[in-house]
Amino acid sequence: MGRNVLVSIQNLTKVFEKDDTEITALQRLTIDVFEGELLCIVGPTGCGKTTLLRILAGLEKPGSGTIRFEGQEIRGPAAERSMVFQEFALFPWRNVEKNISFGLENKSLTKEKKNEIVNGFVSLANLKGFEHSHPRDLSSGMKQRVAIVRALATDPKLLLMDEPFGSLDAQTRNIMQKELLKIWAETGKTIVFVTHSVDEAVLLACRIAILTSRPASLKRVLEVEIPHPRDIMSSESIQIRTGILKELEAEVQKSLMTH
Repeated sequence: MGRNVLVSIQNLTKVFEKDDTEITALQRLTIDVFEGELLCIVGPTGCGKTTLLRILAGLEKPGSGTIRFEGQEIRGPAAERSMVFQEFALFPWRNVEKNISFGLENKSLTKEKKNEIVNGFVSLANLKGFEHSHPRDLSSGMKQRVAIVRALATDPKLLLMDEPFGSLDAQTRNIMQKELLKIWAETGKTIVFVTHSVDEAVLLACRIAILTSRPASLKRVLEVEIPHPRDIMSSESIQIRTGILKELEAEVQKSLMTH
């Protein structure tokens, strides 16, 4: 059975100018994102993963190539595409409810409907009892749960996540990975998730896109057919992880030889 393509990226190239020098971040990168999948993107540090997400979000313009969402070229930010950053990026003067409802404020919804949406996401993210708490009173994991459901509250078709658990301690990160899988299963959203952690990618992804060293292009896409929840220490997981690490090591070595 075929899969519906939500995002089509064809020959995407992005060049930045810095101090009269051109830096090519992405070079002829081509990949499709399928509707309903959780796609993880891994690659060497500084290869252009965040740049790719920012172009998908409409925060950066592509240099050349095409990037289409549901067949239409992406020309800027839109409510159908939400982004969660590594830093929590919450409004410190707003409580949990007000942070989650931020994206709903310009929508023509009744107060009752907005409250219904917010309460639903409070429950989904296990934030009951903290609705009136401010970010300063929340743990790191709770802050990131608020950031995730705030992005989901506007009902986007695509959720972009840029190393959202990178700053968390190991135990909290493990909890958040499970929370994300629960939210993904319950909402059916399409997620593109950038991570430096190969273990995290193996635990979460339907597919893993491995990028080359900068300028990034697609090295290969790996289907992960292990059912969720996964054990990172299973023989299948270890085999996948070992293969990805070897490919990334080769890219790092290539980068060192050319820079």
